[in-house]
Amino acid sequence: MKRIVINIRSLTALALALVLAASLASCGFNLGQYGQHIKYDDLPLRRDDGTDVVVSVSGGKSLNMPDPSGIDFSSIMNGLGGAGTVWGEQTEEIKQQLIKAARENGFEISFDENGCAVLTGVDGTQMKQNADGSWLPVEGSGNVDIPQLGGDWPDNEFTRLVPNPGFKILMANGEEEGFTAAFTEVTVAQVRAYAEKLRAAGFTEDEELQDEEVMGMVIYSFFASNGKGYSVSLSYASEMASLVVSKE
Repeated sequence: MKRIVINIRSLTALALALVLAASLASCGFNLGQYGQHIKYDDLPLRRDDGTDVVVSVSGGKSLNMPDPSGIDFSSIMNGLGGAGTVWGEQTEEIKQQLIKAARENGFEISFDENGCAVLTGVDGTQMKQNADGSWLPVEGSGNVDIPQLGGDWPDNEFTRLVPNPGFKILMANGEEEGFTAAFTEVTVAQVRAYAEKLRAAGFTEDEELQDEEVMGMVIYSFFASNGKGYSVSLSYASEMASLVVSKE
């Protein structure tokens, strides 16, 4: 019987990896470049993928405006880019600058019927910007391995088998053999309660469970299958959690 995560030891390793990521963040490591989108709500001091330029306005004041020439378009296409600036809300002049900057870097930028920016790579892969400034891949466009960063609970073959946990999504990715997701700002009580929901959804066979304190940290992991060819793996450590739903 094939499992993406097969035992408690591997689940613990994954949980400890999540702890390491949290520790790096607390030490000042910039998770923003690896998928955690930071929102800047204190306009006009709002930053974006690139740099800001200062523009003089009436009354002798100045305003920070986004400078599209500083955007790393490749990072966005690889799922590592994110911004506070929502390009669909910019002036037509700024949008044209963005289009020009993208073409100079080998990409195309367009705006859909809702005004959302769509970035297209040479292989046809597309990334679409959300209202919060984050970018998500456009389904069916080229590279399907680009993970979802943030956003809402996705709808696919695997997520329909389990309840929506309602946790804050850090990263999610669905492939032919399974679905994986990482969550942040989660409590162990919430994870334990979600494990009960997984049991209620039919994942009760071949159960493996760990719920203990390791070096002052609670490590929780749960594995089970539903007897219909699918299994789930749920892990928790230091306010972060992961979920794997896979075909056996």
